[in-house]
Amino acid sequence: MKLVPRKPFNLHLTLRPSFISSLFCHKGCSWTKVAGFYKGLKLAQVGDEVVVEYKGHLDLDYVKKLIGVHRGPFEEKIDKLEEEVREIAEALALEYPGVRIPIDQEDFVFIFISVVLSRRADYERFVLRWCMRIWKLVQENPFKLLAYDEEELRHNIGTSYQIVHAKEALNDLRKLLLDLGVSSDDVYRIGPALAEVGLAELRRLLISKCSWIGPKVADSIILTSYGDVYTPPCDVHLITVSRRLGVVPEDARPPNVTYCAKYICSKCPITDHCVRSLIVRRFKDLAAWYQTLAYLHARKYCRTYKPLCQRCPLRAVCEKNNLKSETADQVLRGRA
Repeated sequence: MKLVPRKPFNLHLTLRPSFISSLFCHKGCSWTKVAGFYKGLKLAQVGDEVVVEYKGHLDLDYVKKLIGVHRGPFEEKIDKLEEEVREIAEALALEYPGVRIPIDQEDFVFIFISVVLSRRADYERFVLRWCMRIWKLVQENPFKLLAYDEEELRHNIGTSYQIVHAKEALNDLRKLLLDLGVSSDDVYRIGPALAEVGLAELRRLLISKCSWIGPKVADSIILTSYGDVYTPPCDVHLITVSRRLGVVPEDARPPNVTYCAKYICSKCPITDHCVRSLIVRRFKDLAAWYQTLAYLHARKYCRTYKPLCQRCPLRAVCEKNNLKSETADQVLRGRA
């Protein structure tokens, strides 16, 4: 089977930054699904086409969502943004073309585990390796992870504390499912069932009921599982890039777990000072797409420590916006 997505589209840049990539083995231009729903599915981009291979019946709508082509290119909406962020979006899109937001509701529990593992851990260096070992242990049922004690986890997966934390969070998820009346017997139905709770409320419940889940982790789970374009996970990459580009002020703060556990965003009393809220206001339905581009850019150039400013393709935009910020600060100080 072959799909021809509307241009621009880049399968590698779409899957690589997504937690969905934890379910795939990637070699060259080929991606093979090694865990979860439709295990064995193979994807590869050849020119403008995506070649899809699977032994058995395949739901084409699932595949389209899995690679994000159920929506048109986000680049088509850039001209609707305000001028300052439009220039930033255009520069990022030029450097990282064809990025989409992939969705995988059916693999909610697998994604839950991979996202929790990523807390304070390098995703590409450590999390992907841990996930491969976990998928081998649990096979089709991620809840089997709960049967292993800490010694067995250290022996089979690794010694990092994130692995124990992932088990604790998974146990809390199972309790939450019981409270909500959602069956855990069919792991591939859990994601669609939780969607009925409402994503804003689901976010609040994950934060308030599950160990080791803060706003960033909850947002990553929801974005990856449901593709909510108004849910940009505020990791260090997004905050660093956004501050340096002048998207948010320096004094803007990441989402606060205490408030996120109590309020949905629209009713939160600190929303005017929250990085997540400010980015959604400025980028609207491009917020999650912008977050993905910011992640790619931070990994390549805009590093938290020792950024590669001299080689950065966004240098002119960055310097221009910083100059505007400095000028505004001077005016405000002059008025004070």
